[in-house]
Amino acid sequence: MQTSYNNLVVRLELPPSKAHFAGIGGVGMAGAAYILKKIGWEVSGCDAAPGRFSDWLKSLGVQAVSGHSREHVSELDPKSDMIIRTSAVPPEAPEIAEAVEKGVPVHLRGLLLAALSGQHDTIAVCGTHGKTTTSVFAAGILKKLRPAESGWCIGGESPYLGAVAGGALFDTPGKRGLFVAEADESDGTLAYYTPEVTVLNNLDFDHVEHYSDELELENTFRHLLCNTKRAIVYCADHQRAAELVRKMSGARQLSFGFAQDADFRITNFYRTGSGSKFTLTPPENSARDIELDVQGRHNVLNATAAIAAACAIGIEFEDACAALEDTAVLPSRRFEKIGDPDGFTVISDYSHHPAEIMALIETASELPHKRIVAVFQPHRYTRTKAMLTKFPEAFIGIEELVLCPVYCASECLICGGAASDLYKAFRDAAAGNIRMPIPVCADSTESALQYVKATLRPGDLVLVIGAGDVNLIAADIATAKPPEKPPMEVRLGAFGTASIAPSVVVVRSVPEVQEAVKRGEFTVLSGGTNSFIAPTGCYKTIIRPAGTTFSTKTIVEDTEEHVIMDLGCTVQGPSLVSYCLSRGYSGLEFMAGIPGYCGGWLAMNAGTRAGSFCDCVVSVEVVMGDGSVRTIPAAQLGASYRSCPAVVGTVVTKIRIKLQKSSQIAVRIAMDDALAVRPDFSGLRSGGSIFKNPPLPNKSAGIILDEAGCKGLRIGGAYVTEHHANIISVDQEATASDVYALMRMMRERALTNSGILLEPEIRVLS
Repeated sequence: MQTSYNNLVVRLELPPSKAHFAGIGGVGMAGAAYILKKIGWEVSGCDAAPGRFSDWLKSLGVQAVSGHSREHVSELDPKSDMIIRTSAVPPEAPEIAEAVEKGVPVHLRGLLLAALSGQHDTIAVCGTHGKTTTSVFAAGILKKLRPAESGWCIGGESPYLGAVAGGALFDTPGKRGLFVAEADESDGTLAYYTPEVTVLNNLDFDHVEHYSDELELENTFRHLLCNTKRAIVYCADHQRAAELVRKMSGARQLSFGFAQDADFRITNFYRTGSGSKFTLTPPENSARDIELDVQGRHNVLNATAAIAAACAIGIEFEDACAALEDTAVLPSRRFEKIGDPDGFTVISDYSHHPAEIMALIETASELPHKRIVAVFQPHRYTRTKAMLTKFPEAFIGIEELVLCPVYCASECLICGGAASDLYKAFRDAAAGNIRMPIPVCADSTESALQYVKATLRPGDLVLVIGAGDVNLIAADIATAKPPEKPPMEVRLGAFGTASIAPSVVVVRSVPEVQEAVKRGEFTVLSGGTNSFIAPTGCYKTIIRPAGTTFSTKTIVEDTEEHVIMDLGCTVQGPSLVSYCLSRGYSGLEFMAGIPGYCGGWLAMNAGTRAGSFCDCVVSVEVVMGDGSVRTIPAAQLGASYRSCPAVVGTVVTKIRIKLQKSSQIAVRIAMDDALAVRPDFSGLRSGGSIFKNPPLPNKSAGIILDEAGCKGLRIGGAYVTEHHANIISVDQEATASDVYALMRMMRERALTNSGILLEPEIRVLS
């Protein structure tokens, strides 16, 4: 990395040429691309999804295209041009691989910014938390007081600054001035900055995808502090950061914080109606009261850090304070109030580390509210795994928490780092702490949105938390209206767990079914022995056939060799099997011991290795989505293993089957043989097999899950049986989230162990 940095420093002293940014859609990449463009480079870029910065870059003459391709490198000259990549773009990406083959230099974005900052009198803002806000505050002071000579590049958008990078500094190529850089530690490039002033807000362990341990991370910060020329501004309240700085020699050291010995000491802090007020006492100056339109103790620390940095660069204390009072606006997604909700509040926040979340909730709790609801999207599998036990305690104070899947940020799934593992950590922690929220598991941010909108109450304070794309649902939440009454909660399906289902319609005749399907999206749930409602609820119309119309068996043809029978969709499967045994009807012996209703048997083509239900089906009567009634012959069902495509999106009302005449003794022997190879799950509440068997020659799902160590896994009241690794059973206290999280954990363990992504057999209705 040192060689790459040295080459960049030399290259930036030469005439500009062409630079292609791989992953240009990221906030940091967009800012660096802006700077290169402003100082004369011909800049292009690509990204899997160019994102919201593409229009801004296009207005500057930077073309950002979608997707990665070797062609992006075709016109680059190895002698003068270069590729800049974000660490989220892997070395094997097409344009990176092509550049290496052609000899075109490839540099990390962090090294480019470090090299660019070396051309100016830079304030490098670093630390595990608060970098963006502190950088915005510091850049705002400089823009206000030194507009002609200042510039910035920050990993967040600011209403006052107007863009993630900018300033008059870059209007004249070659000009030297004051530069505020948000110096990121995530990829180790922090060590290559050579700033005039370094701001160190804090130092908590993070970025385990890059650092093997805390010492390695600390050494990166130590390199930066050694490279600092004029002053190190650090937080006296953060023990680890303070200890690191105080061991350094060279640059002047200026501390800030609430600590009594802080050089810039904060006292008399309190919250105003929409912001904060505090007294700041600098070294060798009189105290000054400061009032800002931002909330939170942590943001007061960020503001003080910016003032101290401005003073270290040569700005008068009074001028810095006054400028900050005029310019201090939080960056987007930093305690950002969204929209104008009716009777509740929505705040979007970028927090993704436990320490950040704890500070966020502390600040939020000071706002008027009846209940704090949070939607949290964990960021990166590596971070989630490393801090698994620290996240739950950070959420104390939240009344209801909706947990989304991990935003992977280009990482591959790792065992122990998924949302299912985090849910288990919450569940385990709650066993010893009644203040701990037990999350509701969401399968996506969209389902989290549906759940929050359905359960909103007047006076709620809704926090949308995470560094991924969860912020995209905040505006939709803000447009919702709390329902007049709580949504209906039901206990339907295999496990008897409670979930919300606003629209459940019981139908007792075909005309009632025809009316029900016209309501819009629907699903069908009869006995639900292989189904359960998602933890976040089901918002389709749930159609529940009931009554004698759908529970009757009728013989329509009886010969010496066979019998043809019409079955209502709610005829119970075990009852049908017993009926066949009593009359010596053969063809369904392999279904002995399998629960469910005949409609469900058909829809999933239930069965065993000895056969499937659809093998004996002659035809099916269904109500289509438009309300029409149709008869589908068996040849058109398209039935295969655990699948009957022709009835998807319909309501099955009647099934015609054909069975062969035999004897009670022969049928009994065949049924006993079938039961002998089936595990005995009597007394257990379960939904049958959780996952389908993958195609041959793969092993069965049960064996794959067993080899992945799933037997005996437990989350809350749901557990994998010791008898069979593909069966979940539940205790009385089990929740839908327990079952869902356990399903996800089983699937993830199977995938990481075998490379096989199992397909669910049980239906999760959402």
